[in-house]
Amino acid sequence: MLDIKTKKNDLGLWEAEATLNLPEVKVTLMKADKDNLKYELQRAFSDIVNDYVEKHAKDEM
Repeated sequence: MLDIKTKKNDLGLWEAEATLNLPEVKVTLMKADKDNLKYELQRAFSDIVNDYVEKHAKDEM
């Protein structure tokens, strides 16, 4: 669930406060080089969160 609250602050700027609650997300990767796993895990989770926010932010704003 994505909850976004927007308001105009005292400076006249738009301010957004967002809370993202996700169910468990599991990613499985296979790489020949173990050093590549950290980067690939970060990228995989980042992609998942980006897609989720992109899809649900449209409904909230």
